[in-house]
Amino acid sequence: MLRVRLRELLHDNDVSAYRLAQEVKTIKPAQLYAIVRGDRLPSLDTVDDILNALARITKKTFTPNDVLEYEPD
Repeated sequence: MLRVRLRELLHDNDVSAYRLAQEVKTIKPAQLYAIVRGDRLPSLDTVDDILNALARITKKTFTPNDVLEYEPD
């Protein structure tokens, strides 16, 4: 099972979901908030957009493993 770790990633880097939503222009803010809450799994394209936005905001490099975590059932 995939688990979204975006909330933790944002917290660890002092980035608000609102700030990320301003930077990610390819999805609606409500969709991004659902991903942050863990209510929705992002597509790979969305993960890429989120990682690029976080890199622009924080000046750090992130990988898909920072956003998604696999937990065996």
